[in-house]
Amino acid sequence: MTTACTMTDYITFWRNMSDCMNVGKTLLTALDQTGAKLTGTQLEPVVKAMRTDVAAGSTLSSAMKRHEQVFPRIIRTMMLAGEVAGAMNVAASRVAHGLIDGTLAMPGMAPAENEQVSYWATFGMLLSTGVPVLETINLLCEGTQDARLLESTKAIHKAIMEGKTISSAMAGYPDVFASEVCAAVDLGERTGQLDAQSLRIAEALKLGNLSLLLPPSMPATSAAEKEEPVVVRAFNDLIARAVREQASDIHFDPAGDGRGRIRLRIDGVLRDIEPLPEGIFPQIITRVKILCGLETAEHRQPQDGVIMMDAGGTSVDLRLNIVPTIAGERLVLRLLDRQHAPLALNEIGLEGEDLAKIKRLCTLPNGIVIANGKTGSGKTTLLYAMLMEIDRDAAAVITVEDPVEYRLPGVAQMEVKPQAGLTYPRLIRSMLRQDPDVIMVGEIRDLETMTLVAQSAVTGHLLFTTLHASTSPGAIVRLLDMGIEPFMVNSSLAAVISQDLVRMLCPDCRKPSKPALHSLPPRAVEFVKSRGDATFYEPAGCGRCHGTGYRGRTAIHEILIMDDRIRQAVADSKDVSAIRDAAIASGMKTMLESGLEKAARGITSIAEVLRTVPFGPNV
Repeated sequence: MTTACTMTDYITFWRNMSDCMNVGKTLLTALDQTGAKLTGTQLEPVVKAMRTDVAAGSTLSSAMKRHEQVFPRIIRTMMLAGEVAGAMNVAASRVAHGLIDGTLAMPGMAPAENEQVSYWATFGMLLSTGVPVLETINLLCEGTQDARLLESTKAIHKAIMEGKTISSAMAGYPDVFASEVCAAVDLGERTGQLDAQSLRIAEALKLGNLSLLLPPSMPATSAAEKEEPVVVRAFNDLIARAVREQASDIHFDPAGDGRGRIRLRIDGVLRDIEPLPEGIFPQIITRVKILCGLETAEHRQPQDGVIMMDAGGTSVDLRLNIVPTIAGERLVLRLLDRQHAPLALNEIGLEGEDLAKIKRLCTLPNGIVIANGKTGSGKTTLLYAMLMEIDRDAAAVITVEDPVEYRLPGVAQMEVKPQAGLTYPRLIRSMLRQDPDVIMVGEIRDLETMTLVAQSAVTGHLLFTTLHASTSPGAIVRLLDMGIEPFMVNSSLAAVISQDLVRMLCPDCRKPSKPALHSLPPRAVEFVKSRGDATFYEPAGCGRCHGTGYRGRTAIHEILIMDDRIRQAVADSKDVSAIRDAAIASGMKTMLESGLEKAARGITSIAEVLRTVPFGPNV
């Protein structure tokens, strides 16, 4: 066998092996399907021979060793690490990625243009695959052509053998390793994230901008020491502005011009802000990836991450999601301000009779209380506030969340991690062996989770959870549609609290307005007529509210508390109208009525309530 295989063949082999193993196919099936893709190529007989060896009981790495001219030691070592860790799919994916971006050198390939980029990318790739540090250093020595880089790598090996850190050895070679690189390696060693830091270094070197390695709170130490790098300043200023204007999300839309479109979601509405300086948009995306340890060179797959930073004295958590679009990568950052989380029931729009009802629900000995509503309606904040009402000294309170948004004192919080096998059902089963009194499950997503939740409630636990439905009666029908029997719903469900957020009128510019009854739905007309002496207001717009007429948001609610009348409707029919009629007869105030009451008190406008609340026949 010669080494005349093309790079396309190598990439085809590893990409197909990775794709097959990622979906759970056996190694033999993966080799069969990959071999079929390589019919007529130089690699075809190699794949067939490896398939024979594997069928006879060999591991993939040992089968590869018989073809050293095709699979160099660095790749065989990565696959061996994947086999030992039970993550062959990850190792194969790393190899495919390394071949695509030119990090991994194959037989006959020319050396990389920037050896430092290849060096650090290989460092991170090997470590993230599970190759031990010393073996990683040995492999780097074998592949390094630059004399000075080779000398420093050998010094790193010696430092490790003497019990010293890698960063301390690198500090002796300032002509090889920049101070930003040394600082990133030191951080990686201290946090156990040397693999992620190595990949970040490679990306920053490739872009020629080491300032990307600086953490949010770290001042610049590069050549532009007296002037904060543009990308760092632009990102930090953007986060500070979002916090100052109380934005919940930042949307980064690629536009293909290097500037992109930036929007802040303030009071639930997206608002455009001035674009970034030219060329900064893609660097912002890269910096965000670096800060939270994502694959900086991955542009084809969605990625999620978390960044914790200080913005003008405010501690902020940024939850991010990046997706590929035809125009480039689109990024959304969700801001969680831990210092200003409203965790008291009377601070989140609850008052009077509604406040009293929910406080009573917090004292129940058992049953399910569902917070219902659309994404971003404040369901989790409501449940957190209810947990804070519970005597956590006398009760064991445990949560399962995805993700944990705020850390609650006196509460044991667990986080769902499907990639590690920590799913909602598995964590709920484990939680029940912890002797809890009160349980919170972040979200009901399937029948298995709901069944476990219902069984927990009927066995003496008070359980809080969330659901997505348009109304409280609709949430009950949703449970029935999921497959929960009516008798189980009636025996386990205590209440459904539907919630949404409406913008509050700016107190500095709101103006009285007479509602146009002809443009309102019938139920709103009935309400307005019943409040003949009430003064309604509409938005005007001023400098304090950026011309919108609104400033801040408050919650409106629809609280359905189960009683015999509602249980009978559930047992007799799955019809949402019948359940709704029974709930209203039992004293439930609809979401529309809750919003209109706040409009009648000048807190919000009728237009805002109707924008937020559906007012079809089942409302």
